[in-house]
Amino acid sequence: MSETPRLGLPQLAAAQAQKHVTVNEALSLLDALVQIGVKDRDLAAPPGTPSEGDLYIVAAGATGAWAGWEDAIALWSAGAWRRIDPGDGWLAWVEDESGFVRYAASGWSLWPSNVSTFGVNAEADATNRLVVASAATLLTHEGDGHQLKINKAAAGDTASVLFQTSFSGRAEFGLSGDDNWRVKVSPDGATWSEAVTVMAASGFVGIGATDPQAPLHVEGDDAALLLGNSQDPSATWTIAPGRPGFYEDFLIVAVGADYSDPATHRLRLPGGAAPPVFAEGVSVPDGKRFASESSAALAHYVPFQGTRGELTFRGPTGTGKAHFRLSAFYHDGSAWATRIAGGFEADAAGARLGVGTDAPSTTIHAKGPVRVGSFTVATLPSASAAGAGSIIFVSDEAGGAVLAFSDGSDWRRSTDRAVVS
Repeated sequence: MSETPRLGLPQLAAAQAQKHVTVNEALSLLDALVQIGVKDRDLAAPPGTPSEGDLYIVAAGATGAWAGWEDAIALWSAGAWRRIDPGDGWLAWVEDESGFVRYAASGWSLWPSNVSTFGVNAEADATNRLVVASAATLLTHEGDGHQLKINKAAAGDTASVLFQTSFSGRAEFGLSGDDNWRVKVSPDGATWSEAVTVMAASGFVGIGATDPQAPLHVEGDDAALLLGNSQDPSATWTIAPGRPGFYEDFLIVAVGADYSDPATHRLRLPGGAAPPVFAEGVSVPDGKRFASESSAALAHYVPFQGTRGELTFRGPTGTGKAHFRLSAFYHDGSAWATRIAGGFEADAAGARLGVGTDAPSTTIHAKGPVRVGSFTVATLPSASAAGAGSIIFVSDEAGGAVLAFSDGSDWRRSTDRAVVS
């Protein structure tokens, strides 16, 4: 009996008797093979109670009525198993797996798990073997979570995600040429700038730095850190290092985004031993020290202690004396020079103030003339308010100008103790 070349359907012979037998045989095969749906593909032995028309893909190691039928389709028909050999490209629905399988010379495999190209609403090619043309692509979890994995063969290869405009690269992140995570951007697809690098070994983050040497490393031409406040966009601050010819070896803190204008500088920290430069003075919170006390001889400043302002100057431990010196600097036209303006001293005997000397020997020690306030008789201040012992100069007292002191009630001439009149 001859058969059709693809499905092996029996064909009627000329003047054949009982034609219905051949036709029914062919119809049975068509019923099994058109829209193939098998029960299982993991069984090596026939099930105990099959139903008419049941189909199975025979697994490896087949036994019993299926012996030698590996990868064949077993059809239960008219109380017996019938073998159907598949051809390349046959597809079958596997009921217990809820998926399709495809047959090739190597056997059955899930479809489309091992296709060379696959396009969704677009044509795939040899380079882009999976292509999806869609407004969105959703990858969701099965169980607790979901991972998207991009694997490369070796550290020197690339595993990245590339973003394009009209198929021209604009941004890329991933592992490009090594195992450090990098972010790159481009305005035209040809010139690329590496924006962020995260080192695999240390976790150090570089912004503009391709080999960051600290947990956060910012580097670049005129690289700066800009701090802004969304509630006041105009209130921005810039922190940046100087550059050759422009405050080299300084760290600059400036107001605004442009720190190239020295007028915007509020603080410059030198790289050497020089002190910092403050553009608008220095302030500290109430009651806080201006300088450290890490050295026993170091002075410190307490702007507010309790309700009064206070200056505190600490002397070397063990000397029994606290000393503070005031110096004035002036330029004589050729060089800078200094003069002692005064000083404060304190010890167990009391406190002394020097003017023109930094070694006062009395409560007030002036190295040079001392001048007190000058008044006329008509403009004398209140003697009681000034307090007993206060001294003034009276320029038009009868008998001539004279020093006068307060006895607590009146001003008296220092020459004869007479009341100034």
